[in-house]
Amino acid sequence: MATYEKVIRETGRYNVVDADDCEDTVIEYTTFLLRVSLHKEYSPKVEGVAYKLRDGRLVNRTHAGHFDVGNGFCRFFATGEGARQGAAAGFR
Repeated sequence: MATYEKVIRETGRYNVVDADDCEDTVIEYTTFLLRVSLHKEYSPKVEGVAYKLRDGRLVNRTHAGHFDVGNGFCRFFATGEGARQGAAAGFR
């Protein structure tokens, strides 16, 4: 039976603004599963991606450059490079 290690890494940051033009940062975290072996190196497997505001609140990525808090009342829009990264990643 194989042994896996779960590793969470920060893989992106997006500058965002809300409807009141208040600025914040959304941080992207990717969870990888690394197979542990003494004899062979395996490629990491992506288990999932999570997005959080700087204050720790979870947000959902709904479209390229659009994020919202789970209740849907608080929405954020990426500005600058973050908006272009989302479009390049295939979010529509």
